Amino acid sequence: MPSSSWGASRRTCWAGRCHSSPDLAREGIEALAAELGLSPERTADGIIEIAAWNQANAVEQMSVKRGLDPRDYTLVAFGGSGPLQAGRLVDLLGSARR
Repeated sequence: MPSSSWGASRRTCWAGRCHSSPDLAREGIEALAAELGLSPERTADGIIEIAAWNQANAVEQMSVKRGLDPRDYTLVAFGGSGPLQAGRLVDLLGSARR
């Protein structure tokens, strides 16, 4: 399969499992950065910030639907990007517990 304009190949995912490639990730971020007129570092920071906001929104939607306030609970981070995002997610959710 052909690579996308951001350097990622669909061949890297199979049966629901994706294998990361630092070189492809770097190429993708550099290509996106060039399109946006930003540095690769600023682009990567933006990607992480968008992911954090999306996670915070998902937590709020799921907890509010159940009548729960996420600020009343302790966030436990594990797996994947959980530990990477936990600090920012706590900030976005307004949690007093850290």
